[in-house]
Amino acid sequence: MAKNFALTNLADERFVLAEQEGKGVFINFWGTFCEPCEREMPHIESAYSDYEDQVEMIAINVDEAPLTVQSFVDRHDLTFPIAIDKQRELTRAYGVGPLPATILVDEHGQVQRYHEGEMTEAQVHEFFQSIVPDT
Repeated sequence: MAKNFALTNLADERFVLAEQEGKGVFINFWGTFCEPCEREMPHIESAYSDYEDQVEMIAINVDEAPLTVQSFVDRHDLTFPIAIDKQRELTRAYGVGPLPATILVDEHGQVQRYHEGEMTEAQVHEFFQSIVPDT
């Protein structure tokens, strides 16, 4: 089972993993200083726009200043929910090492995949598709 967590995103909306039951959840840990993270962001944005009605998503920045994160978001025109893991508590709880890291959680709250490293556009779409709940 995925470890439950609650974070407030940059839009001041609360995200609680346990409240996402019945939905797949795409969780991406990243940093503004991480070049592979920056390269995969356009792919995540594209897939998010395709799957946002079917899959929940949260991008979790690893302990950077809110202004730094917001500047990155604005520069890349990102529309998906982004939160900051202050003090890296969630990063440690999930055993995240090198960034980027992506965790896919199915509609039953089970971790289906942990992917460490940069994702290609095809991988991002495949990962989103893999956690779309059966209708």
